[in-house]
Amino acid sequence: MANTLRGLLDGQTIRIDNHHIGVQNVWDDRYDIHLHKKINNGNICYDIKIRLKYEQDENALGVLPARIRNEVKKAASDSERLKNFYMNVYKYLTDNYGWDGNEEEERKIINNIATAFDIAPDNLIQVIDAKTKKRNVIQMLRHNDVSYHVSFNYAKRCVYIGQFQLGNMTGVSKNAQKRWAETLERNLPDILTASDRKAVLNRIQISGIGDKVIDKTLDAIERIYGDKLDCHFR
Repeated sequence: MANTLRGLLDGQTIRIDNHHIGVQNVWDDRYDIHLHKKINNGNICYDIKIRLKYEQDENALGVLPARIRNEVKKAASDSERLKNFYMNVYKYLTDNYGWDGNEEEERKIINNIATAFDIAPDNLIQVIDAKTKKRNVIQMLRHNDVSYHVSFNYAKRCVYIGQFQLGNMTGVSKNAQKRWAETLERNLPDILTASDRKAVLNRIQISGIGDKVIDKTLDAIERIYGDKLDCHFR
């Protein structure tokens, strides 16, 4: 059976944070999985509630685009995989995770995420963010030549999981997208530790990648790895 949870990451990034600290919209985590979901090719974000013990609430999904609604319904249809995701990823992050940069905890949650989405861990990147002075941990993952990332943001106390597409790739060829992602991965340590991140990005020359993509990439880096707030959720 195909992994229906991986569809939640197709061209998208989800965020899991600690819902017990300073969050106004607190959903009952005994019954719901609450994900913040961003479309990579744009500045559109959604609050997603996936029911764990009951059938998915169609009213909650009605405001979502058809593609997102179908992804959530498919994920919710695999109750065993969803329960494992809840117990080993979501509940662990929201209830038990220390948010203190403990490497043993990081390894455990990375392995649990990789298992939940059937994605193999690959390159591990660790740097000190030039702006927040916090330690950043980025675990790259691969599946069928598609790159994903698990990114711990200790400044914002959250974990991002998604397809590794930094910047709006609309209109960019698949070959240029792949080369851009590979180049960004190699240069992430230099980018994140630089005082002028845009200058580092501007030095990367990839055919088909122009100023618009670079600006959007910088925005994604500041949001996922820095202290910039996420976009407004719908």
